[in-house]
Amino acid sequence: MLENANEIPDKDKQKAEEIYSEIRELQEGIKSPDAFAKEGTLSPRLKKLIALGSAIASQREHDVVASCVTDCLEAGAMREEVTEVLRQAILMAEIPAKTYTKIVRDAIDAFESKH
Repeated sequence: MLENANEIPDKDKQKAEEIYSEIRELQEGIKSPDAFAKEGTLSPRLKKLIALGSAIASQREHDVVASCVTDCLEAGAMREEVTEVLRQAILMAEIPAKTYTKIVRDAIDAFESKH
């Protein structure tokens, strides 16, 4: 939270409130989860990479992480990008590297063997 909200320009406060309102509506079930997928500044590939990092950092189940890896690769991410996201998530969340490294490596190999 910001210490002094008075320092934020009004137009930025309004934009932040719009975003917060959308997220609040999603949490309350007013809007469909598809609303999160609306067009924005980030490319679909980058959004998928962020989702992968979040899944790893929050120590999601094997199948969730593997699915995120596949989504990244289908969106055009390269093996090196996925590996970099893995490395960053492990560093930031201080989680066991071996478990998630194997999950990601296996998912990449499975994807590449099918394509």
